[in-house]
Amino acid sequence: MSRAAPRTADHRHRSAATGLSHTANRERSETISGSVERVTFHSDESGYCVIRVKARGIRDLVTVVGYSGSISAGEWVTATGGWVNDVKYGPQFKARFLKSVAPTSEPG
Repeated sequence: MSRAAPRTADHRHRSAATGLSHTANRERSETISGSVERVTFHSDESGYCVIRVKARGIRDLVTVVGYSGSISAGEWVTATGGWVNDVKYGPQFKARFLKSVAPTSEPG
């Protein structure tokens, strides 16, 4: 009967290829940008918002959650954060940073 090696206090393991711990790999940020198709929810008090975005390079609309003072359909947004799978609402892009730019064209 073989025995498993004892666990150390630090459970993070370093990747030989990158030298980064698995914890650091999970914290990697991604940036997406695109036009706001719909504002599903926005709190004037906290700034929390749920928006649907037509993001570059992604076929379907993306649900982006984050914080913005104000947000409107037609604006261009750049969001930096990561993907999460919400138990109730499914895949979402959780933005730690959300920047919006008002439309510059007449149709926007």
